[in-house]
Amino acid sequence: MPLFGRLHDDIFLLFSGSNRQLYACVIAALYREFYSGSSFASPFRQDVLLHIAETVRGNAALWADEEVLAELPPPARRLGRRRIRRQAAGSQAGDPVGQRSNHVYARMLATGWLVEEPFGFNTQVEMPPAAMALAEQLVAIEAGLSQLFAGVVAEIRTAVRAILDGEERSLLALPRAAESAGGFVRRLRAIHASLRDVERSLMTSGDLEARLRHFIDEFVDRVVIVDFRAVLTSDHPYHHRHEILRSVDELRQHEQRRQELARKYVQASIAPDEAEAWLAVEGHLGEIEGTFASVDDFMGRLNAFRARLEERLRNTVRYMERADDSFSSEVADLIRRLDAIAERREAAGLPPADWPCALPRHDRPWAAELAAQPRAARAPVAPQRIAPISRDPAEEVYRSLARRFARLFAPRSDAEVAAFLERCVPAGGAVEARVIRLESLEDFLLFDEVRRRRHAGPALLDGRFLAEEMPGLHSSAWIECPNFALRRGPGPGTDRREAP
Repeated sequence: MPLFGRLHDDIFLLFSGSNRQLYACVIAALYREFYSGSSFASPFRQDVLLHIAETVRGNAALWADEEVLAELPPPARRLGRRRIRRQAAGSQAGDPVGQRSNHVYARMLATGWLVEEPFGFNTQVEMPPAAMALAEQLVAIEAGLSQLFAGVVAEIRTAVRAILDGEERSLLALPRAAESAGGFVRRLRAIHASLRDVERSLMTSGDLEARLRHFIDEFVDRVVIVDFRAVLTSDHPYHHRHEILRSVDELRQHEQRRQELARKYVQASIAPDEAEAWLAVEGHLGEIEGTFASVDDFMGRLNAFRARLEERLRNTVRYMERADDSFSSEVADLIRRLDAIAERREAAGLPPADWPCALPRHDRPWAAELAAQPRAARAPVAPQRIAPISRDPAEEVYRSLARRFARLFAPRSDAEVAAFLERCVPAGGAVEARVIRLESLEDFLLFDEVRRRRHAGPALLDGRFLAEEMPGLHSSAWIECPNFALRRGPGPGTDRREAP
């Protein structure tokens, strides 16, 4: 039975011998050349053999084991007696690259990496879907698992915003956004794994030169520069995580949009019924929210690991002169010169020099009074009253301000929005957004909440307030947005879809 029902039983036999690196290069080269592009055309047998020969010739050093060379199997459809005879003669012309290429091709056919299909008078070569998935991962590993975020965050942000804006074509973008969020987490884990590889290389380096080379080539070039380049781009999670979390929260509160998503899931056969579709929508939203809510913690772990790695190398560089042979030879030469000076002073009858850098000499390096004194017995702990802990008032004020600041960015409740509107909208009248003055950060966040809620319909807070479009702009130091008017409504029961 095939592995997982799809993979050939012998598909991993190519990597069991000493030539596994050559086979991996050939698989990656064939995938990039014929099976990873946008063309649906399948290559012919001769094209594949030619590309394998070029790869084998370019990686001749990877042929480490002289295997028993297999014969090139006959094509899936006979090409005519003359052409078959000419192919056989060409493969036995004494060219070692050609023989090895035929052997590699034969082994890839035997292990399920390639399959042949007749196409008229020619033979096409296909790569099965499961083998193509493995080849794609081999190409990613060969490329070094680049840590650039490659627009993953921007893709998720655009998809969620398009769903909120009601675009019909974007309703099925949520599963793809959730899948991209999982890929984003895997990229972060790849960064962490690359740091561990660099640390392992540093710790196993035989000398200081190799350790510095690993640090510069692998850590600085492969991790630090690429990571900071990603930070400077607009796709880094630090630039969009709050916006994505707010959009997910808005989508959770938008019942009509979630119902449209559930119906779309059922139509696309993502879920069998609306109840299952509702759970699937909630699961996808939770996956996106959980990913970006934990970005700060994961980034903190990466920075702590990086700081520890840099500290280890800093200590190595700090003490490298102490282990340097040239420094030891200089010290030995200095001692010999000082001894020569002391001998000349003694020959001249002069008293010994009082060197300021000389260490005190002990005539008896081993003596009873120089031995370590035993420790005295510890006194028993006497019971005593523990004084109450007194906290610094400044620390309490700081914690209170920090909690208050953190609450500012939490989702705004209906009571907070109602209090803000009660303060801004006069009784029995109306007010335009362009004249509302935002005095603090809290006012701005509440105003932004009102601005976003009005997109769900003209009625706010169960009809207690009504919003309508107005010409002009609200322009302040906090935000610039289209103008709208707010007035008091008849109260609960107002239809959100009914214009005021």
